[in-house]
Amino acid sequence: MTLKKDTSSGMTTKVMKGSFWVLMGQVLPLAATFVASPFVIRSLGSEAYGILILVGLISSYFAFGDFGMAMASTRFGAEAYAESTPEQEGKVVRTAALIGITSSLFIAIPLFVFSQWIVGDLLKVPLYLQQKASIALKITSVAFVMSFVGNIFNTPQLSRMRMDLNVLINAGFKVLMTLSTPLVLHFGGDLVDATIVAFLATLLIMGSHIFVSGRLQPAIYGTSIDRKMLKPLLNFGSSYVLYGIGLLVTNNLEKFILTRYVSVQSLAYYSIAFTFAGMTTMFSVAMVQTLMPAFSQLLTAEKREQLRSLFTRCVRVGMIGLIPSVMGLLIIAKPFFTIWVGPDFGRESVFPFYILLVGVFFSLLVYIPNTVLISAGKSNLFAKVYMIEVLPYAAIVYFLIQWAGILGAAMAWSLREIVNALTFIYFTRRHMGLSINFGLQLRTLGAGFLVFMPPALIAFLYNNSSFWVFITLPFSLAGYMWLIWTRFLETEEKSWAAGLVNRIIKVKGTGN
Repeated sequence: MTLKKDTSSGMTTKVMKGSFWVLMGQVLPLAATFVASPFVIRSLGSEAYGILILVGLISSYFAFGDFGMAMASTRFGAEAYAESTPEQEGKVVRTAALIGITSSLFIAIPLFVFSQWIVGDLLKVPLYLQQKASIALKITSVAFVMSFVGNIFNTPQLSRMRMDLNVLINAGFKVLMTLSTPLVLHFGGDLVDATIVAFLATLLIMGSHIFVSGRLQPAIYGTSIDRKMLKPLLNFGSSYVLYGIGLLVTNNLEKFILTRYVSVQSLAYYSIAFTFAGMTTMFSVAMVQTLMPAFSQLLTAEKREQLRSLFTRCVRVGMIGLIPSVMGLLIIAKPFFTIWVGPDFGRESVFPFYILLVGVFFSLLVYIPNTVLISAGKSNLFAKVYMIEVLPYAAIVYFLIQWAGILGAAMAWSLREIVNALTFIYFTRRHMGLSINFGLQLRTLGAGFLVFMPPALIAFLYNNSSFWVFITLPFSLAGYMWLIWTRFLETEEKSWAAGLVNRIIKVKGTGN
């Protein structure tokens, strides 16, 4: 008789390590893009570069093209791993891959076949670039399917919380692709060659995921599928697709209405504020990818207390970083916009950004509850909420933009994030029995905001570059660290933090 392995031991440590790896997987490609983009733009020219960006966005706009199977495979694969049933884990991955490939082909084939019409008649690409743009779109449509295959076959890595392997494969080849593209263009390459570089990176990522996951779980290799899993996977996926479509529409609705009723220039100001505000979510997104398989393994009745403990701790850790992130961005926003994109943006983008930060705060607050719901197969709740709110949100966006222009767009988005956060926190308590202790959390959050208030007020009311901001900020950081240590951390967490500092000191001492 095979003993059942406890896959949930040390889950908090696994989540923290995994979140760090996922965060690095986001930061490193972003840094590589920051370095490479000026060279690529100069080599291709603005029009060809715009086409390269456009074809690269296909995966973003059709992220639901695999019918939610990347997420579904992680959810059900992690359950099978927790139950120590390797054959079932392999069948889950293969069944999800069959559904995902079939679904993605319904998007990829039309993109491939009608690429010339898409770039010529639909997108109005300049005539001299249409042939190359058509070829680039054909190549990208094939890579589109391969990217989903890789994201499904990485399930054994995610189930085992081996985010290091997953990130090294994804981020490693993405960084290599990003830094190789300027070299290819320097030696005479063009738009098609740059697309081929991206295609090769996607191919290597897919192959590496299949190979590495096969080493972790050889049962993924095979030809059989689990017909009984088709219905659960399709049910999960259908809700996730509706959720993805609703999210795509609502997250971009105010941008279209702003362009239509104000100006394209106002869209530029708003987009810069929106992009910068979105950067605050990087750590929370990293935690979500790690928590999805973790929560999926703790959904059984006997692990209920572990689920509650992990949920509470992750909410608390998320809040620790929430206040300094929001207040820090509030302080540096105006000088950053001015230096990064010019004084016009420093003047016009900063106030929409301040309003967007309110919505970002609530969206960060609900990341952990949302992940619990998705892990428990409650994606239908998200589909219903996002589809129901499309029309009311459109009406609110229209009214607020007519009333306040670009500021109205930011108000509408933040209002939607507040409503969504409160809604999904309620659903988490109702369906999962997990709640955020708002009494304690809000008192601590309020104290944290008060600690950062002096530099924030100086920056907001007087001057972001004031000498007094730099004088008061270190004292605010020190006060916040004291508050976290005395009011937020539990005894076990203090011991872990102290041990980590001691280990770092010892390593540095040995290095010296």
